[in-house]
Parts: sequence; C-alpha cells; structure tokens
Amino acid sequence: MEYLSTDDYTIIESPKVQKTGIIFAGYMNDKNPRKRGVDQSKVHLSRVHKQFNRIYSDEGIICTLMAQESAGRYWVLTSDGVRKLTREECKHLMGFPEDFKIYGNQKDYYRFIGNSIVVPMVVEIAKEVKRILH
Repeated sequence: MEYLSTDDYTIIESPKVQKTGIIFAGYMNDKNPRKRGVDQSKVHLSRVHKQFNRIYSDEGIICTLMAQESAGRYWVLTSDGVRKLTREECKHLMGFPEDFKIYGNQKDYYRFIGNSIVVPMVVEIAKEVKRILH
C-alpha cells in the first residue's frame, strides 16, 4: 500500500462519528481550494466539498463510491497513515464476490464500481419482494 506524505493532507483534531456512521477525518491539501461563497474563517472546509478530497477513518462506515471518480481517489485514514482504497477494497465494499473480474483500465474499473449497486443489498431486497408476493 502506498501511504501519502503528511504534507499532502490535514487531519481534523477530534473527528466525530456522523449519524450515518461515517467518520470524516480530514482532507487533502488542495492547492486551489474553492473560496467563492465560503466564509473566510472556514476556507479550509471548502476542500471537503469535493468528495475526492475527503479522508475518512477506517473505524467508520465508508462513503458512497462515485462513478465520476475515475481516478479512484477514495482516501482512508488508518493507523499507518492516509492511503487510497485499493481497487479490490472498492470491489469488496460494493459486495462483489472474490472471483468477480472487472476488465479495462483503472479509469474504467473505478467508473464501473461507482456505477454499480451494493450486490448483497439487491439480493436481500429480491428475497423480501419474493416473500411478499408469495
């Protein structure tokens, strides 16, 4: 796993667990943060409006994987530092089986994962629909 330099990101001092279970832990140090319409005392927060700049703790629930994020910039804070989720981790988060193959380049891979739905959830919904209809 490739871990980022601490110069590349900022970790929040006391991250809080959101109602969703997500723990927003920090953000990437964007060289061009959005400033228009942002309170000057909160300029650093403008970085988090772009999801690919957000860093989540591995102790919480992962955020939604997005189709438009074809570079796979899903950052996670672990006890060893901040790193990108691997393609296999993204595949597992979406519930694909171990032997499921995704073909194409990295951009296609992340786009495919982001456009998919959580497979085990669909299975459970189908079971419930079947139960109700019978």
